[in-house]
Amino acid sequence: MTNINLIGIETSGSGSSVALLCANEQGNARITVRHNTLGQQHAERLLPMLDELLEEAGLQKNDIHGIAFGQGPGGFTGLRIACGAAQGLGFGLGVPVYPVTSLRATAELARAQADGLYYIVSVLDARMHEVFMAVYCQDANHSDQLETVQGPCLIAADQVFFWLESRRPEWERHAGRPIRFLLAGNALAAYPDLLQGHEGIVYGPSGWAEADTIVRLALPAWHDKLFIQADHASPLYVRDKVAFTTQEREQGAGGNPKAGLPSVNSSQALPEQPGPLPADDYLVLAMDESHIDAVLAIEQAVQENPWTVGNFRDALKANYPGWVVTDRQNTVLGFAMQMLAPDVSHLLLIGVKPGFQGQGLGTRLLAFTENRLKEAGLDMQVLEVRPSNRQARAFYERHHYVQIGVRKGYYAGNNGESEDALVMQKHVA
Repeated sequence: MTNINLIGIETSGSGSSVALLCANEQGNARITVRHNTLGQQHAERLLPMLDELLEEAGLQKNDIHGIAFGQGPGGFTGLRIACGAAQGLGFGLGVPVYPVTSLRATAELARAQADGLYYIVSVLDARMHEVFMAVYCQDANHSDQLETVQGPCLIAADQVFFWLESRRPEWERHAGRPIRFLLAGNALAAYPDLLQGHEGIVYGPSGWAEADTIVRLALPAWHDKLFIQADHASPLYVRDKVAFTTQEREQGAGGNPKAGLPSVNSSQALPEQPGPLPADDYLVLAMDESHIDAVLAIEQAVQENPWTVGNFRDALKANYPGWVVTDRQNTVLGFAMQMLAPDVSHLLLIGVKPGFQGQGLGTRLLAFTENRLKEAGLDMQVLEVRPSNRQARAFYERHHYVQIGVRKGYYAGNNGESEDALVMQKHVA
């Protein structure tokens, strides 16, 4: 292939942009870009801007080889527009797509300034005094690439530095040297009193990366054959489950709960004491709609605010991996549900039927989710649990999950009260 023509689409911020990258076999690349600052016209302007770029380059749509898009996190509507446009073009032209997180794109804006000396902390405005955050460092094996230290997460703006300092000792042990932080992203402008002016902190660009950065990051991914089929593309929301469902609101859940640290969907393990792993007359199977009634009965028996039938159906339709453990008579005895994001697995739910707890079924389900995330090329799983659920906390701690943060007032309680959530994670070798 003599030339490579890639399109970049970015609509997760307040504006939108489309970029065209044309590269030759010598590796020389030219990028042109069109911007739209009218936020309400994301969808209407994307294709006209693309047509302008192609006409200017003397190309047709069938000359496009791949579509890169800003996957998020960011504005919900914008994320869906970018992903939908990438999928539509991908399907229509028969070409693959490549998702780029907006936090990674932000870090790219600061990479030259960091010069391999700093950990880049990307912070993007998530509204409500919260920020989307991720942390990157120089890839030891590739001078032009970054390694993900902390994947995309949601955190209260006033907890950013507290959390970074709490992670510093571990990161310095891993790096074998003292580290310094370079903050970049539009949250610097949104929350200057909280994020700027800190001693020892270096500050980078305070904008939102646009389509030219997205498509620039896509070029090495193209050469590494990392593009995916259009039907595998999905937005990266990070904020919990995008929004609570009507059923969940009726059960007392609020719209967007306040964040403390990495935002993941609710995961409250059922109390389980140590016990032997079950014998081979127990099977772990992929969950499908035929299991929902039995899973719902367990969920209602072990959770204070259980998921509904609709929640489980929606999760399965969204291709969230779900698992059930059954006996040889196909009786469902436990289940787990997880969500695989580009950089992390979120354990959403796990539960075992009363009367079968303490027999290792929860351990087997948890191990199964960890194997699944490794198969997906991931190395970390994150979850949330109530502080009051001591047995569940002990269960996770036995399996080497560690607390990394707190989400204030996350769980709905009785009489209008709420309970915090502990955020726990595990690096899976």
